[in-house]
Amino acid sequence: MEIPEVAQAAALADLATLGHDRAELLRQADELLTKIRPAAVRAVQAGAGRNRVRELAGVSTTLFYGWLEDAGIEIRPQAPAKKQAAKKTTARKRATS
Repeated sequence: MEIPEVAQAAALADLATLGHDRAELLRQADELLTKIRPAAVRAVQAGAGRNRVRELAGVSTTLFYGWLEDAGIEIRPQAPAKKQAAKKTTARKRATS
């Protein structure tokens, strides 16, 4: 018979290891962003397509265009959000047997 506290301790030890590994990966990702940002800006300044640069950088559109704006590169104002037309739905009756 397994003692619940032993199982809990093992699960918590696994979780602590995974949490530590995740924190290390996030630290490395942040470090890489400090290198990716200037490289992305240089690529745009060299004439590379913005969408391609953003894709290769692997960052969100908001973050990428924030970098460009911070670098003084002209960007179009963001288009207003489109309003979605209300969808008409039809009720389907289920056939009962």
